[in-house]
Amino acid sequence: SSLILNVFENTGRSLLILGEPGSGKTTLLRRLVTEQIIIAERNNTSQIPVIFHLSTWNYKKNNLLVWIVDELQARYKVSKSISRSWLEDQSLMIFLDGLDEVETNQREACIISINSFLQENGLVPIAVCCRSREYIKSNTRLNLNYAVEILPLDETQIDNALKRLGRKTSPVRKILNQDP
Repeated sequence: SSLILNVFENTGRSLLILGEPGSGKTTLLRRLVTEQIIIAERNNTSQIPVIFHLSTWNYKKNNLLVWIVDELQARYKVSKSISRSWLEDQSLMIFLDGLDEVETNQREACIISINSFLQENGLVPIAVCCRSREYIKSNTRLNLNYAVEILPLDETQIDNALKRLGRKTSPVRKILNQDP
């Protein structure tokens, strides 16, 4: 299992993933979801991991549960009755990507809606991704157990990774040396 899966499991399956643009937040979230899918396939009693893109969140509904039901229908063609049943039975693992993509004037309401959903629905496994800067600007915090921040790689880490890939990366290393 990967480090992100271990972190997720060891923090009560309640995680905020922060990082700068391009740092790999979504990639890390997708890796976590992929590993959860593998676990779910092995164990028929596991919850269903689902990614939701918060860029479509609508503050007018002001209710994450209603939004999730609508998203399941629109994106995954799951009926509203089945979606509600899955949510009531806590059969879903909720992975929310792009909190920073929610309109700035709506982000606080979105965070409040996520917190309300968590308060009303108990121990639903959840992970949320957001750019560090946008999250820090918010006045309201997510009620999640743990947060991790993806830090940018330093030049040595990048160079070592490229060296491990062999000579085929020498043109890339040359360009990076000319223009970091």
